[in-house]
Amino acid sequence: MARSIKSLVRVAMWDRTLLLATHSSSVMPIPQAEPRFTKESAYSLDNLWDAILRTSDMVDLRVHSYVLAHASPYFNKIFGEARPSEQGHIVVDLDEHSRIINLLLHHTYPEEDADFDELYPNMSVTYPVLQAAEKYSLLRATQYLRRQVKKLVSEDPVLSYTFASRENHVELMHQTARAALSRGIESLVGNDMLDDTAFERFREYHYWSGKVATKCLMSAIHSFVLTDTIVPVWRTCSGCEKVPVATGSPLVAQWFYDYVERTAHALASCPSGSVLADPERVCSCLMDAAGCADCRLLGYAHLQRFNAYLAPMIESAIDKQVTLRVGDADN
Repeated sequence: MARSIKSLVRVAMWDRTLLLATHSSSVMPIPQAEPRFTKESAYSLDNLWDAILRTSDMVDLRVHSYVLAHASPYFNKIFGEARPSEQGHIVVDLDEHSRIINLLLHHTYPEEDADFDELYPNMSVTYPVLQAAEKYSLLRATQYLRRQVKKLVSEDPVLSYTFASRENHVELMHQTARAALSRGIESLVGNDMLDDTAFERFREYHYWSGKVATKCLMSAIHSFVLTDTIVPVWRTCSGCEKVPVATGSPLVAQWFYDYVERTAHALASCPSGSVLADPERVCSCLMDAAGCADCRLLGYAHLQRFNAYLAPMIESAIDKQVTLRVGDADN
């Protein structure tokens, strides 16, 4: 039975996503899950199978309708309404490639000591399977794959953003761009797999996120207190020269002024609360505070409290105030 042009296009698109892995030295080769649902497989030889999932590349996967109906409301409805063919089994045409469906079935059928992580080394393999799992309401697979996507984004947000941009996965673009802020704009420079539109989109997002992050820093200088009656030592110490951070701001110790300047530069480069934990910057500024008895005693503890106060403020402000422009917004 001939497949539609739309189905053939989907096959070509799946094969194209695999090229992303082959063009990056940081990505492992794509492993293949053992094909357990083809004509010669153990599952189909048990003579209990009663349905065929026919994929976009014309591969017939023999399955048990009761297993899929139990795992998925989608298939429960499909098998409840479908009529068996002349051969006595149900045939369900799917839009996805056999590689995707075969991986999904490994989540659906019980397996002992299954190591799924080895099957999902990068986003170009994982995300299309997650999309299929969500489409077919396969809860077990969806829960695992969402965790795997989150893990992959955390490990390499730049490569994940590259994949999302190339394949125009809007939701994933937002997620990966947000995570890539902690790597800075320099991490995308020289990335041959990223087109100019995707790079400019991220550059703009990065720029405005940096503006928001540094604004939070300046705001925190005014608002941060340890308790209702205790203000940070850099405002009350007696042994440090005091300077204003900005017009109208409270006077602070010179070493804290230096810390603010360096932190503002760091946030402009990497707009993320994670950059506040840089021990080199913290220790360097505290060494300048050693000449003041008050700051020597309390400077480190108060600075840690300040950073703990500022970090979530930055993350929340970026989430609320900055959006990655995609689609029509690019024009």
